[in-house]
Amino acid sequence: MTASARDSILIVVLVLTVVLVFAPALYNDFVTYDDNLYVTANAHVRAGLSTANVLWAFTSASAANWHPLTWMSHLLDYTFYGMNPAGHHLTSLLIHTLNAALLYLFLARATGSPARAFVVAALFALHPLRVESVAWIAERKDVLSGLFGIASLWAYTIYARNPARSRYLVTLGLFALGLLAKPMLVTLPLMMLLLDYWPLERTGPRALFIEKIPFFAAAVFSSAITIVVQARGGAVGSFEQFPMIVRLANAATAYAAYLGKTILPRHLAILYPHPGASISYSMAACAAVMLLLATIAILRLRRTRPYLAVGWLWYGIMLMPVIGILQIGDQAYADRYTYLPTIGVCIAAVWLIGDLVKSVPVKSLMACAAIVPCAFLTNQQTRVWHDTETLFRHTIAVTGPNKIAHVKLGCAQLTRGQLDGAAREFDAALAIDPHYAGAMGNLGMVLLSQGKLEPARQTFDTALSWKPDSVFIRANLGIVLFQTKHVDEAFRVWDEALHVDPTDPDVHFNRGVALTQLARYPEAETDLAVAYSARPWDAEAAYALGVALMGQGNTVAAGKMFERTLELEPRHAQAVQALKAIGLAEHRGK
Repeated sequence: MTASARDSILIVVLVLTVVLVFAPALYNDFVTYDDNLYVTANAHVRAGLSTANVLWAFTSASAANWHPLTWMSHLLDYTFYGMNPAGHHLTSLLIHTLNAALLYLFLARATGSPARAFVVAALFALHPLRVESVAWIAERKDVLSGLFGIASLWAYTIYARNPARSRYLVTLGLFALGLLAKPMLVTLPLMMLLLDYWPLERTGPRALFIEKIPFFAAAVFSSAITIVVQARGGAVGSFEQFPMIVRLANAATAYAAYLGKTILPRHLAILYPHPGASISYSMAACAAVMLLLATIAILRLRRTRPYLAVGWLWYGIMLMPVIGILQIGDQAYADRYTYLPTIGVCIAAVWLIGDLVKSVPVKSLMACAAIVPCAFLTNQQTRVWHDTETLFRHTIAVTGPNKIAHVKLGCAQLTRGQLDGAAREFDAALAIDPHYAGAMGNLGMVLLSQGKLEPARQTFDTALSWKPDSVFIRANLGIVLFQTKHVDEAFRVWDEALHVDPTDPDVHFNRGVALTQLARYPEAETDLAVAYSARPWDAEAAYALGVALMGQGNTVAAGKMFERTLELEPRHAQAVQALKAIGLAEHRGK
C-alpha cells in the first residue's frame, strides 16, 4: 500500500469517527452564555455578510476580543443558515474534523511515524476536553484558530524539509490568519523552535531564532491588541480582586488540573469558579513542586527521549497565555484552553508507550483502550450542551456552588415565565455571593414580572448600590419608577444609563415605550428606532416603533412596521388590530 493510500484510509476513518462521536451537537440549541454576543443578539452578525459588516469584523472590539476572522465565520454562517443552530454547529464540527486530519498529516510528515500520528490525532479529536470548543458556538474561535495553527505547523514542516521563500511565506500567512481568529496562537513560534529540536533535528539555534523573528513580531502585535481590547472591554481582572500571589497559586493548580482532566476526563463543566483568596496555597505548592520535578526529570531525558521534552514544553508553553497570570473572566481554568496545548501531552505519551512497548498487538490494544472510552465520554458530554438549562444544571452538579451557573439557569427559567424557579436560582447565587449585583438585578426582574413593584424597586436599588455602572439594572429600575408614577425619576435613571452606554437597546426601548404612553411620539420614535436598529428581529421593538409612527399620523411607515411585526411573530394580536385600525388588514391578506 502506498503512503498516500494509507493516509487516505486513516483520514477517512478519523473523519467518520469524529463526525459520529460529535453528531449530537447538531441537535443542540444556542446557549445564553456568549452565544448571544456572537450570534443570537448580535445585529451585525444577524445582518449577514456585507461590505459594511466585513469592515465591522476587522474593526470591532465586541465581546472584548479582536478576532476578525472569527467574526467573518459567524457572518458566513448566518448568511447560509440564518438562526438554525444546526448549521452553526455543523461548521464548528467540520472545522474540528479538518483539524484532526491536518494534525495527522503534520505529525506523520514531521516524524515519519504515521501509526503514532494517527493515535495522537484521534486522542486529540475525540477527547472530552474538546467538547467545549466544538459544541459551544461562541467558541468558534478555538477550532478556527486551531485550523490555521495546525496548518501553519504542517506548512512549517514542509518548509523545514525543503526550504523555499514561498513555503516560508505560506507558513507565516497561515500563522497570521490563526492570530486573526484567536490570539491563543501567540506561542506558536516557540512550538516551531521545539519542532526544530525534535523531530526535525535542525541545527543552528541562532539562525533558527532569526528565522522566527517575523512570527514573534506578529505574536507581539496580536498580544498588544488583545491586552488593550480586553482591558477596555472590562474582561481583565483587577489585582485587587486577584492579587499576584493568588494568580500564581491558581496557575500552578490549573496546570495540574488540566493534566488531571487530560488523563481522567470527568466532571467537566463550562465554568469552574475561581476560588480567589480562598485558594488552597498548600495544594498549589504541591502542584508547583510536582510540576517542577516532572520538568527536571523530563529535561534530563531530552537526549534519549527528546519527544518527552518537546511534548511537555509544548503543553506548558501553549497554556501560558491563558494560565491566569493575566486573569480574564471569573474562571479558574477552562476546558477550551486545552484545545491545542494537550497535543503535546498526547505526543509525549504516545511516543513513550510506542518506544517502551514492542508488541504491535499490545500497542493497538492500548490505543483502543484510550481512544474508545474518550469517544464514549465525548459523545455523552456533547449532549450536556443541548440547551442552556441542561448545560447549567450539569455545571452546578459538577462544580457545586457556582453563582454564575445559578444566574444563567435562573435567566433561562425567567425567559420561560417560570418565576418561582428563577427566584430560587437567583437566591442560590446570592447565598454564594451576598453582594452579587447580577443576581439581585435579576431577582428584581422576577418581582417586576410578578407585579410586585415596590419590592422590585427596593431590589433594583440594592443591586445598583453594589454596581452603580450597571446599565441592565438602571434600564429595569426605570420601568418600575415609571409604573409607580415617578416619571421624572424614571427618565433620570434612563438618562444615566445611556450616559454609560449610549447605544443600549433595552434602555432606548424602555424609554421609547414610556414616551409613547406619554404621547411624546417624535421622541419615542427616536428611541425606538435605535432599539429596532439594534434588534431588527425583535417583534416588540418593531411593534412599538409602529405605534410611535402611527401616533404621528405616519400610517404608511407604521403599517410597514406592523407588517414586520407579524413577519416576526405571526400571532401578534396587537399588530393585527393596529393594521385594522389604519385600514391595511385587507391589503395584508391579499
